[in-house]
Amino acid sequence: MKIYLDPVNQELYAYELNGSQDHIIPSHYKLLTDAEVEQFHMERRIKNSYIDADNCKIHAKMRLLDTDWTQFLDVSLKNKDAFDEYRKIIRQFYLNPVENPIFPNRPEPIWN
Repeated sequence: MKIYLDPVNQELYAYELNGSQDHIIPSHYKLLTDAEVEQFHMERRIKNSYIDADNCKIHAKMRLLDTDWTQFLDVSLKNKDAFDEYRKIIRQFYLNPVENPIFPNRPEPIWN
C-alpha cells in the first residue's frame, strides 16, 4: 500500500496498486514515506488540540455551567472553597480568553 498526500486539501489517500492502476492517482498527489506519514499525523494531532481564544471562551463557559450547581444555597459541600477557586480561575478564562489555555482540573465534590 502506498500513501499519497493531496496538497490541495491536505488529506491522505491510500492506494493498493498492482502496476496498471498507477493512472488513477492524480498527478499532483505526492507519494509519502513512512516517516512523512507519521509526521503528517503528528502535526494533525497538534493542530486539532489547539484551542484559539474564541473557543477558550466557549470551553470556559461550559465549565462554569457544569459547576453552577455548586453555588446553590442548598448544596452542602465540604470543599465548596475548592469549587469557588476553580470557578474564579475559569471565569478569568471566560472574561479574558487566551490561546491554548491550561484549564485546572475540576474538583470532585465532597458532600457534608
